[in-house]
This record gives sequence, structure tokens and C-alpha cells, in this order.
Amino acid sequence: MTTSCPTPGVGDRPDVSHAINEVVSAVLRTRRRERRSVSQLESAQLDLLFQLEGRTLSIGELAEAHCLELSTASRRISRLAQLGLVEKQTLPDDRRIQCARLSGKGEALLRTVRRHRQCVVERALDGWDEADVEQLRSLSLKLVRELDRMDRPPSD
Repeated sequence: MTTSCPTPGVGDRPDVSHAINEVVSAVLRTRRRERRSVSQLESAQLDLLFQLEGRTLSIGELAEAHCLELSTASRRISRLAQLGLVEKQTLPDDRRIQCARLSGKGEALLRTVRRHRQCVVERALDGWDEADVEQLRSLSLKLVRELDRMDRPPSD
């Protein structure tokens, strides 16, 4: 299967794409190890918990944000509720809409996961020059913003 880049001049940087793919693979490997040692949750479950951090969202909003079918998002949230990590509620003005928010146990788990991830990154960057660390941070955020921008539907 061949995919062409619709933007002229794009596709001329396979080395950058390869490097980013290597970074993503390394991150995914650390997340799999994290699952065994820290959270015991699937990556998709953790992603939903992080999405709920500091807010209450409907199951539909979670499904849309994660490109899931509504039924899949609902099952995952129900499982997280069974584990005591989220609390489900219905909207008072529309009882058909189910919402979810983190429980205290879910918030504590995310704090633990964040600390673990921070330690992993700090160990990986140990010995790096501070300017290189800052450049990595800055360029990573720039790439994330651009990818997020590309993911949004075009405005009319």
C-alpha cells in the first residue's frame, strides 16, 4: 500500500518520520512496562482516565475524542467504574446522557502514573545538556500542536 503526501514538498523527510516512529515505539514499550509495574490497566483505559482529568465528560464526548464507537467507550467506562476509578452519573436535565468523572482512586492512580512517567523521562534525559532538553521540549510541543491542528475538522 502506498500513501502519497498531498502537500508539495512533504515526504522529503523520511529520516524525520523514521526518527519520530522510533520515539513513538520506545514510548509504547515503556507504557507496556508501566502497565506491568504501575497501573495494570490497558493503554486505552489510561487514555480515558487522562481525558477525564479535572473534568466531567459525557460518554459520547469521550467516544468522539478517542475515535471510538459509543458502545465501546461505554463498556470501557463501565469497567473503569467497576474498578472504582471513575464515577458515572446521568445529566439531570437529560437522563439519557451518561457522564463520567475521575474518582479519588482514579485521581491517585493518575498521580502515580505521572510520577512514574516523569521518572522514566528524567532517567532518559540524565546527562543531557539543558539546552538540548529545552529544545526537545519546545519542538515536541510544536509538533503536538501541529498534529492537533491537522486533526481538527476544517472550519467553514
